[in-house]
Amino acid sequence: MKKRNFEGIEVGDSRLVSKVITGQDVETFAEITGDCSPLHLDEEFAKKTVFKGRIAHGMLIAGLISAALGKFPGVVVYLWQNLSFLKPVREGDRIEASAVITVYSTAFLLITGRIPGIPRQTGQTCVLGGALA
Repeated sequence: MKKRNFEGIEVGDSRLVSKVITGQDVETFAEITGDCSPLHLDEEFAKKTVFKGRIAHGMLIAGLISAALGKFPGVVVYLWQNLSFLKPVREGDRIEASAVITVYSTAFLLITGRIPGIPRQTGQTCVLGGALA
């Protein structure tokens, strides 16, 4: 495997992306992906579910880990991920996605992705997982 240049990266380094999720974000994600589930787009339908209202797409939120990865120096290519969706995210929630280097070599980075988020401003983790880049 060709060695990649991750000059200046060390185990424990992290990057953070912060974003307030908007209704427009959810609608645009639905349009781009074709995931038009009423759970994401229809408040009246979503109120009758276990979520008691519209929620953002999980992969929209998880995509913020990719944005955090993109803040590391060099070319970081997202190769693998493993995610657990722990709490729903709603319009107006501020999400903070972090990516932390847990293993480093010249061939790859093993990164722990965490989205502590602030769903409903509680500070509870909404997505937790790992990535290989």
